[in-house]
Amino acid sequence: MDDAEDWRLTDRLHAPAGKGDPFAAAVRATRMPMVITDPRQVDNPIVFVNEAFLRLTGFGRDEVMGRNCRFLQGADTDREVVRSIAAAVAGRRDIACELLNYRKDGTTFWNALFISPVLDEAGELLFFFSSQLDVTERRNKELEDRKQIEEAVASRTRELSQALEAQTALLHELDHRVRNNLQLISALVLLESRGAAARGATSELERLRQRIDALASAQRLVFREGPEGRFDLGAFVRSFVASALRSRAASGVHIDLEVVDAPVSAAFAGPVALLADELVRVALRHATSANPTGRLTFSVVPLADGGFRFCVSSRAGGDAFAISADEDARRFLDMMARQLRGSFHWGAANNSLCVDIPLRELEAGA
Repeated sequence: MDDAEDWRLTDRLHAPAGKGDPFAAAVRATRMPMVITDPRQVDNPIVFVNEAFLRLTGFGRDEVMGRNCRFLQGADTDREVVRSIAAAVAGRRDIACELLNYRKDGTTFWNALFISPVLDEAGELLFFFSSQLDVTERRNKELEDRKQIEEAVASRTRELSQALEAQTALLHELDHRVRNNLQLISALVLLESRGAAARGATSELERLRQRIDALASAQRLVFREGPEGRFDLGAFVRSFVASALRSRAASGVHIDLEVVDAPVSAAFAGPVALLADELVRVALRHATSANPTGRLTFSVVPLADGGFRFCVSSRAGGDAFAISADEDARRFLDMMARQLRGSFHWGAANNSLCVDIPLRELEAGA
């Protein structure tokens, strides 16, 4: 475009500044694409473009003059951005945004667009001034960087998934071996007890076998909870007591459960199972002797110091629980309590047998 044509187009804007206006000269000469539209005409058409805009878009001057700038939009232009531009124009506000535009040949470019209203001294809207900047290279670089990051994350996720699968397979194998070993030990004890009848040691071996079975049950129940290293104390005790009753064929005995739900380290699964098993064994003996109704209570309640109290109790009077808990049971419960820094004691009027265990304190110090 020669200088005469350029000035002629500028004069069409009816701007108060003439050929000596340095700002008008800068708009014409700058390498940044620029457009001026007239909101006083229908559909806010283009009334001036500089050469840089024509080079960017590939359109000729006669193809853009008098048209609304939306002709640069296409199928993949973000409609939400378009609506924000329309709202800014309607509100006579500045707006800066990036949107996908289309050249005359159909190729796309990312346009960093800035639009600003031009007002006269009286505050009347005269024009909208807009500048464009091709930021396609930057957007493509960002897209490539994002793609590389996503691929790296996906690769790392696959590695972690494979490691987790391998760990899970190992845990399954370890669980399988532990349970098999416990079952084998239980079978050996059972086999030994058959030959120990003459020596009067059958009951002692049977108790040992039941305790080994309790550990096997604990292993199975904890593994079912997953690899997080914790188990729910209440759910564990409820499941364990039900399993213990089934394994002893105690169909005529009912044990009411009053247990709290609390997450506890899986390291305590074994001791909890042994305590619960021994308390259930004492409760079953009590149910067959001093409690004809067969109705007992097994409770696990929190203590003020953060631990838990495990109890079996009955409404039957007298020293029934003291009789039901023989010397071996008392010794075993006392030993387990001491190992866990707890205490074994009788409840009021010997109607309950309790073990206090500071599980929370132990877990905090682990």
